[in-house]
Amino acid sequence: MWRFYTVIVIFWLCITPPLFTGGACTDEFEQESSRVNSDAKQLRTPKLAVEYWNGRNVRATLVSQDQCRASKPRFLERCGDGPLVYVGVPVKNTICRFYRDETIKVRLQYNDADRLVKITTDMDPSMSYPIPLSDHLIHWAR
Repeated sequence: MWRFYTVIVIFWLCITPPLFTGGACTDEFEQESSRVNSDAKQLRTPKLAVEYWNGRNVRATLVSQDQCRASKPRFLERCGDGPLVYVGVPVKNTICRFYRDETIKVRLQYNDADRLVKITTDMDPSMSYPIPLSDHLIHWAR
C-alpha cells in the first residue's frame, strides 16, 4: 500500500509546480517582447539584428528571401519580400521552460530594402482549466 501512496505523491509533485508560477512565465514573455520592441532601432537591418543577438549570446538565424523560397521554414505561412532573422531566446524560469516552452521565439521580417517591417514574438500559450461547479480557473504555467 505504501507504494501506491508513493506513486501518488510523486505524481502530485510532478504536476503541482506549474500551478504556483504566479504569472512568472507570462511576465518573462512580456518582458522579452517589450525589450525587443524597445530595441527596434538596433534591429533595423538584418546585419544589425544578427550583431544585436550575438551581443546577447543568443544564436540568430538569417534566412535570405531566396533561401526562404527554396525551403520555407515551417513556422511561416509565406516568405516575405526580404530576409528573415529568427531566434529562440532561452526561457530562464525552470518551471516555465519545462512545463510551457523552452524558448521565446522572435522573428524579424525585413523588406527588399533590408528595413525592418515586422517583429513577432511567440511562446507556447499557458492553459487554464475551469474547476467544475465553480467560477474559478486553474492556471497551468501562467
